[in-house]
Amino acid sequence: MESEIQKIRNAVEQFTSIMKLELYSHISTKSGWDSMELKNIYNRMFQKLNELRLVIGCLSNPPTKEELNLIISESIDVANFAMFMVMNADRLYPTTPE
Repeated sequence: MESEIQKIRNAVEQFTSIMKLELYSHISTKSGWDSMELKNIYNRMFQKLNELRLVIGCLSNPPTKEELNLIISESIDVANFAMFMVMNADRLYPTTPE
């Protein structure tokens, strides 16, 4: 039987794999995230969260595969901006030794 730790590990690995694909698909057109101001990152993350809210508000019952793919895509966008926030906050106020 799979342990809770292994379930979490597998979920994180799956999630980060999807995040990487999304980031790599925009690497040539969306650079500079590592020097964005925290307020700008927050505003972009909020915009992406609103897009996710709109998708969820229009779901069919049951949701279509296209709708579920949109939920995944928008959720990954929110997560990527959250990662940008953490990385930039840590750059400004390091919490780990360099």
